Amino acid sequence: TSIDNKESFEKIFKQFLLIIAFAFISNVNSQELIPLKVNNEWKYLKKETKNGNTIVLDTIESRIEKTVTYNNKKWYFMIELGDKYIVRNNQKGQYELDTLETHKNGDFKEVLMFKKSNKRTSYKAYGNIRVSKEKGTTRIKTKIGEFDCIKYLIIPQEAKQNEVIEFYFSPGIGLIYHKWIEGEITTSYELIEHNIK
Repeated sequence: TSIDNKESFEKIFKQFLLIIAFAFISNVNSQELIPLKVNNEWKYLKKETKNGNTIVLDTIESRIEKTVTYNNKKWYFMIELGDKYIVRNNQKGQYELDTLETHKNGDFKEVLMFKKSNKRTSYKAYGNIRVSKEKGTTRIKTKIGEFDCIKYLIIPQEAKQNEVIEFYFSPGIGLIYHKWIEGEITTSYELIEHNIK
């Protein structure tokens, strides 16, 4: 009957959507949050909002400068939003090298800053920074397009009241949007251009 055909079609269609969703989530989690290759570049528009008024402050560039070796591993020297980091990716996520702390064997401490996971998770980085990774993706709309992003919320131990730091990464592209809320002032960085090698 037509009712049986309709129910059969709906069941097949739901299974198809489930397979597509699983493939999308698997693809998102298989890519690097920030593709690390020398000369990859990103450009951001920096804005500040206070009491409902937004002003454009500057255009900020991020880039992968060079490779370096620490702890017998290949790392990348990166300038991100004006700050310098030494980072690497693996299947667990993105690590930062803490050059201020060493282990007994003389190796620098490696900090898992952005964990890869399909689930919502919360953990500590650098011992005193709380990081929460949201489940699934959040769609971020920018002037150059819309991106499905993984959201990380960072709360430093010494955070002031109403201080929140958010990062939105699109795997395979990098940081799409970053927002730092400090009371009445919100500083944001929105991707306006990128050159991935």
